[in-house]
Amino acid sequence: MKRGRAAGPDGLAPEIFKDGGPILAITLTNILTKIWESDVIPSDWSQSLIVPIYKKGSKSFCDNHRGISLTNIISKILASIIIRCLTKTRELQTREDQAGFRPGHGCIDHIFTIREHSRISTKTRNVFIEATGTDLHKAIVVLDTLITMFSEYCEEPFTAESVEVIQHDGSRFLYPRLDYRDEVVSIDYINRQLGTNISETEVINLLNRMGFTCTTVSSNQCKDSTSDILTPGNVLLK
Repeated sequence: MKRGRAAGPDGLAPEIFKDGGPILAITLTNILTKIWESDVIPSDWSQSLIVPIYKKGSKSFCDNHRGISLTNIISKILASIIIRCLTKTRELQTREDQAGFRPGHGCIDHIFTIREHSRISTKTRNVFIEATGTDLHKAIVVLDTLITMFSEYCEEPFTAESVEVIQHDGSRFLYPRLDYRDEVVSIDYINRQLGTNISETEVINLLNRMGFTCTTVSSNQCKDSTSDILTPGNVLLK
């Protein structure tokens, strides 16, 4: 309870209770004890004064004000006592590893522990990753991308074991697909869009450096990990 705070409907400021001395303390103790034992709170303690505080803009609009509620200081004292009792009881019943909403505790250590426990490294074994989705095509793209990313760290690099999946209609498919696609890209189209005059050989060399299998033919082969290549424009953005 800080000094300088506004009083409630009873007009008693916090300074009265802080400077009241032993006599006021004894009187308040008797009053609060009677309330605690009878389990009845005076009705006027639930009353409050609503004071509008101006924020900004025109003062004639209600939306430019925010209201604060001023309650009796003695009711705040009772509420603080109840909170202390409840907090003490809760602390005795709360597990030590519970950090949320506890004074002197934080969730940073818990977050760090979970992050380190779930971190995947080259020494991680028996990793299970589930890829689900409502769009089968997108799920296949995600699966192929994950497989190609992790295949680099397999015992035999860049290999993957296929699995036969039986669909609900009885059809059978092998996953991951890891299909290559041929994408037709016009050199004239690239030069028009970029406003350049790059030769066919230069374009092929650049695409080969980016991991695309390109030759001096009319199509380019896109590997399975390049799921973002859907149109010639995507190749251009590369």
